[in-house]
Amino acid sequence: MQKFIKNQLKQKGFKMTNQRKMILQVLENTDTCLSAEEIFMLVKDINPSVCLTTIYRTIEILIKNNLLTKIDVGDNRYRYEIRTNKHHHHAVCLKCKKMICLEGCPMDYFEKQIKDKVNFTITGHRLEFYGYCLECK
Repeated sequence: MQKFIKNQLKQKGFKMTNQRKMILQVLENTDTCLSAEEIFMLVKDINPSVCLTTIYRTIEILIKNNLLTKIDVGDNRYRYEIRTNKHHHHAVCLKCKKMICLEGCPMDYFEKQIKDKVNFTITGHRLEFYGYCLECK
């Protein structure tokens, strides 16, 4: 994935800095979506000299270039994940805010209904499920 992102950034005039590599490494090696602060803490474990401003700048660059997805789960803290071609949704724990990726999409039927009934062209949607993870039950 990093090679793809590196090529995409290079085409847009950005370099793959060590800080960007570390941020992508952290995002690739997690099974949940992370906030900027969580990314910062994990990158800081790898390189103590990294600053939070670098994390935010890199996140914005990746979002603007459609390489990162920004997810709002309603707690005033965005979470981020590397954008993939696999459409999926999330289960969000209301206690610890852990986000679990859910493969597949149950919305195909509803999209067809909306398209047919109101002649509306859907270009995308987001769907999150809220509850409690195994550790927080």
